[in-house]
Amino acid sequence: MAADFILLSGGLDSAALAYILAKGQGQKLRALYVDHGQRASSPELSSAHKIAHSLSIDLKVIDATGLWPSFRDVAEPTHVHIMTSSAKTMSPGIAIAACYAALAGANKLILGLVKEDIDGRPWLLDLLAHYQAAARCVKPSLTGFPPGNEDHSSFVIEAPVAHLPKSALIQQASQLGAPLHETWSCQFSSVEQCGNCYICRNRKNAFRQASVVDPTMYTDKS
Repeated sequence: MAADFILLSGGLDSAALAYILAKGQGQKLRALYVDHGQRASSPELSSAHKIAHSLSIDLKVIDATGLWPSFRDVAEPTHVHIMTSSAKTMSPGIAIAACYAALAGANKLILGLVKEDIDGRPWLLDLLAHYQAAARCVKPSLTGFPPGNEDHSSFVIEAPVAHLPKSALIQQASQLGAPLHETWSCQFSSVEQCGNCYICRNRKNAFRQASVVDPTMYTDKS
């Protein structure tokens, strides 16, 4: 059976989950990164490569950089992260990753969503259920074109740690030796994580709650 795919964003949560599944549970994984071409994509992709390499798993990069310029006129300045998390565009990166995973013969796409994600966007799990239902609609063509016997009726989009806080993942992954210092969270810098934006503050707070030393280099040291 083909290994499952994990959507490896280069961020803290997906990296921690990858270590928990691969190192902690011995699960065979393949990784996906959807390159959205926005400000943080370069450090995110670099981090995703480092995490995948440390786990000796394959990383497939899907080039979606051409989508962002087409959205810029309606997205800026208030929705500059539309390819990854915006409610208005329904997280298209997840849909793209699901399409690739299903076509690649995987039965599952795994997402590193945590409790804070669901608390902030309580509709997200319902959205994923609809994505999964859409993927499962694909059946073999009645005309035989395209050829093959595609059937994605058992395809699953799974968020196995959506009930856990970020701090719990940090604790588990740290015990497994995960290089969490290699992960990237900041969406407002591409050189050094700012330490002051909403996402960076959440990262700092999660390390404090986990009682794990935060190894991240921030511009704002406070």
